[in-house]
Amino acid sequence: MDRNYWPTRGWKYKDYKFEKNLLDKMNSSLEDEYNNITGIMMIKDGYCVFEEYYNGVTAKDKKPLASVSKSILSALFGIALEQGYIKSIDEPVLNFFPDFKTDDICKKNITLRQILNMTAPFDFPAWKEPLGDFVQSENWLEYALNLLSEKNDKKRFKYSTIGTHLLAIVLAKATGIPLRRYANKYLFSQIGMDLIPYYPMTAFGFDNLFGRYVKGWIYDPQGYSIGGFGINMSLRDMAKFGFLYLNEGTWDGKEVISKQWVKDSFTRTKYNYGYLWWIYNHRGIDGYCALGIGGQCICVIPKLDLVVAISSSFIHDSRNRWIFIKNHILPMFVD
Repeated sequence: MDRNYWPTRGWKYKDYKFEKNLLDKMNSSLEDEYNNITGIMMIKDGYCVFEEYYNGVTAKDKKPLASVSKSILSALFGIALEQGYIKSIDEPVLNFFPDFKTDDICKKNITLRQILNMTAPFDFPAWKEPLGDFVQSENWLEYALNLLSEKNDKKRFKYSTIGTHLLAIVLAKATGIPLRRYANKYLFSQIGMDLIPYYPMTAFGFDNLFGRYVKGWIYDPQGYSIGGFGINMSLRDMAKFGFLYLNEGTWDGKEVISKQWVKDSFTRTKYNYGYLWWIYNHRGIDGYCALGIGGQCICVIPKLDLVVAISSSFIHDSRNRWIFIKNHILPMFVD
């Protein structure tokens, strides 16, 4: 798609004629149902047409992305695959961990693809992942490998943050450099996002992993960048990342992520999920969402040439931001 400019050095802004009653309805919802939202950006036809901040947050503030980090991890996987660091996503996960010994055929056959689309078998009931025990363990890699299941239930969707940490370590091992540095060089710097500096981890409590003390890109006790959460980012950079995917991985004439990887990531399986992206549809309009607990969201809507980025303060019972987008933002752009 031809663009008049690329927001590498910053977004350009354009007035958009929003209907007052729709804005009033959205603002009322922000005060009531979605009062932990701290920022909303809407990028239409390449221009920022809406940028507002709430609850004392400003454009300079960076918020923990929670599981939105998974979609960034997916992008890095696509880049590494194109560069040849990863031969195939059908490669068994345990090929990257030769010191982990098992005779179980099921464990040996679990692939990278299964973790990317959340069908890898793990020893926990669906939606009851022992994330607390995982982050309190002394060795996160060892814990994750031991959680791989001997049961061959690979066709079942099982959302796993612990599994994506294995993917992050696979990338670090395959590329030979820390994931944060790899992301800075081959992703963030390519599209004008802020580079993520190193910050030492002083503890591994809740606020250090998910809350107010999250800085940069946090890492586990062994020094591996966390794959499933832990990136701190501004709302404007969240919008840039979504814009890259809106443009099928190309930025100002350069392929940053392969078009095929973006297409594959946005391909629905029998579940509403691609490669670490949620896939929704409303009245014929597809929305591809990076979602994080607490209400972080990057939503790519190609049919409308639209990206929506939403930042939020963490609460446990936040509402799905796709529902907010479907109810309040889509009507602003659909006749």
